[in-house]
Amino acid sequence: MNLSLDGYIAAPGNDLRWSVPSDELLQWWSDRVHGNARLVTGDAVTEVNRLKAEDDGPMDLGGATLAAAAMRAGLIDEYAIVTHPVPVGGGTPFFTALGNWVHLNLVETRTFPDGVLVRFAWRAGLGCSFCQA
Repeated sequence: MNLSLDGYIAAPGNDLRWSVPSDELLQWWSDRVHGNARLVTGDAVTEVNRLKAEDDGPMDLGGATLAAAAMRAGLIDEYAIVTHPVPVGGGTPFFTALGNWVHLNLVETRTFPDGVLVRFAWRAGLGCSFCQA
């Protein structure tokens, strides 16, 4: 997920021009997908559960709405967030109405020409106190 310095995935009006990735970052994201992507248009939680039942391998989710639904259902093990050094001043926030803190462990940091990748995983024993799972 691409994130502005002040925590937004899109500027007002769903403007994404601030987050044009460098070739290096685009290649990193592309390598994670491995040419295997699906567009979810229905119930995201049902679809993610179905896909996990088919193949419990790594799965990336994109989009704040999908991520929020998956988080509440306890389906997210890790976040990969690229923070760009651009404050946009408003728009669509990445995390919305969490209801409580989510405890995470830092897994990796990596610098790209246009931002910093930070990977977080659930902190063992603390998890997500408001999730359904």
